[in-house]
Amino acid sequence: MTDVVRYEEQRPAWIELMRPAAELASQIAGTDFVPEAYRRNPAAIAACVMFGAEMGVPPMQSLSKIDVIKGRPAPRAELARALAMA
Repeated sequence: MTDVVRYEEQRPAWIELMRPAAELASQIAGTDFVPEAYRRNPAAIAACVMFGAEMGVPPMQSLSKIDVIKGRPAPRAELARALAMA
């Protein structure tokens, strides 16, 4: 056994989403397309988009279907139902 095995660090998939989510967030944070709870808060937008991506939900749907309740992301009922039916 003299084979050399090359180790390549495996990064979690969500790390690859961070930069695009942050870029999207900074571009749309001040628009009327963003719900009031997220408006002018790029960090919250990016977190919401990434949370939605983990469930397979597109970015703009995440913003309109995921609320923050007492500091925790909470999918709205219609999103939870759609995910359960999928």
